[in-house]
Amino acid sequence: MGAAYARGLIDSKTIPISRVTIVEPDAARQHELAVLGVQVVSALSREIQANDLVILAIKPQVAETVCTALNPRVSESAILVSIMAGVAIDSLQAYFPGKRVLVRAMPNLPARLGMGVTVFYTSEVLTSASTSFLNQVLTSVGKVLEVSEEALIDAATAISGSGPAYFYYFAEGLIHAATELGFSKEAAELLVRQTFIGAASLTENEPCSIVELRRQVTSKGGTTEAALEAFANGQIHTITQHAVQVALKRAEELR
Repeated sequence: MGAAYARGLIDSKTIPISRVTIVEPDAARQHELAVLGVQVVSALSREIQANDLVILAIKPQVAETVCTALNPRVSESAILVSIMAGVAIDSLQAYFPGKRVLVRAMPNLPARLGMGVTVFYTSEVLTSASTSFLNQVLTSVGKVLEVSEEALIDAATAISGSGPAYFYYFAEGLIHAATELGFSKEAAELLVRQTFIGAASLTENEPCSIVELRRQVTSKGGTTEAALEAFANGQIHTITQHAVQVALKRAEELR
């Protein structure tokens, strides 16, 4: 995800490429990231100045080790953005005592293409300059939604963070159904993949709601209505709500 932000910043020209540094100890990953044209270092060797923005794109399991090592090099007014699932603001404040601008953000996988959505929460009210800078960085990989409660970050994890996998899982089911009807696996994947791409594009380019788009495909007494009735009888909405609650519970357990 750190590489996604680097690509987004470069493509959007939000920040001069000379200002982007990625700390990556793994040699193979260093080579991958260097292709982007950013500076890649194995360890941070300079002070992080006021108004610099640091994205903590690390695994929660190494948060304490990495953040404790990073803390002495971060100025009091740097902006620290964590995209670690389950690491609360309280924990970040313990890792970075005295640092005033802490942000929890939850992007999702389509950020790789600049089509993600990032939900974020800040520990303090930001200055207009800091707010503008933060939004520039986060919007470099897609849409942005600020929330007023930290608990909504966990909720976003269950909806938009994990959400792409839900769509892919449903697509797997459609592909399997298509092969059962006689299509080859390749043909089934083509049909389902393009259906998902086209349907998603319509939600972006048509002025009507998702509910209205669904209605446009559903003729009275037709095939789509029959299939949707089967979904309803299987209580797909109830199952979806339960799945999201399970994901939310897990996100809360990771704190």
